[in-house]
Amino acid sequence: MFDDVAHTAHQSLERGVFREVEGAAAVARELAAALGVPAPSPSEVVIEAFDMDGAPDADMAMLATVLVSLSAAAFAEFGTSRSKFQVDGANIDVDAASFGRE
Repeated sequence: MFDDVAHTAHQSLERGVFREVEGAAAVARELAAALGVPAPSPSEVVIEAFDMDGAPDADMAMLATVLVSLSAAAFAEFGTSRSKFQVDGANIDVDAASFGRE
């Protein structure tokens, strides 16, 4: 019986704890709200950030501004790749991370 309760609790946590936030600006706003700091307005963003093609990225600059205001420091760097599949009408996204290994 304990295993059934633990399994049900785990399933509940999976559905209730995680919420996907897409885009750097949305992540910046959510992070600022969760940690009780103000999200910067566009005029308060003083950090420059660039996308993978070297173009200015205002949303990433906003996220970087929030992280710097929190004295956050990177502790890891890794790359990801995404593969998309469709099976019986269901879309499946597979994200693979290198975690520093090729």
